[in-house]
Amino acid sequence: MNLNLFSSRLRQNFPLVKEPASMEHSAAVMLILFPYLGRTHVLMIKRAMTLKLHKGEIAFPGGIFEDDDEHLLDTALRETQEEIDLEIPIERVMARMNPVETRTGFIVSPFVTLLDQAPDCRDSFNEDEVEEVLFIPLTPLIATQQRDVGFKREEEMYVYWYERHRIWGASAKMLHQLGELIF
Repeated sequence: MNLNLFSSRLRQNFPLVKEPASMEHSAAVMLILFPYLGRTHVLMIKRAMTLKLHKGEIAFPGGIFEDDDEHLLDTALRETQEEIDLEIPIERVMARMNPVETRTGFIVSPFVTLLDQAPDCRDSFNEDEVEEVLFIPLTPLIATQQRDVGFKREEEMYVYWYERHRIWGASAKMLHQLGELIF
């Protein structure tokens, strides 16, 4: 996948919007794309089993909007730093995709950043929040998309697979948005 072409499509379809959280249950995540071993990868985390919400799930770095955050992009940048010790320059953030609602009632704003190389964060993450940092080849991941028939809801649900990891819920909805730009 050509990251320059993808970046152009991303900016056309999802402009970068910096806005304050408008709801009590606002959150933001960072979708981090980068070249690695000759392919475009996406960084995801396996959340720690000790967490109250979404424990053990595969997700993007991110979290809940806090009063000190000026806008949701600040939330995504702060949480990425806290969870995986990765400081992302604001100029590397390309877009904000459509917000996604979680099964726990949060409205999550997904931001997308493109890096020039794989981040050095596999061994320096916050073990209280993260069990594992995953570098996942993006195109093969998107190709694993299935309709998630495990839920009886009116909205479309998706599920993706990476090795033994099931990616579903809000993270899968975000991957689906990316996939719409790729294919």
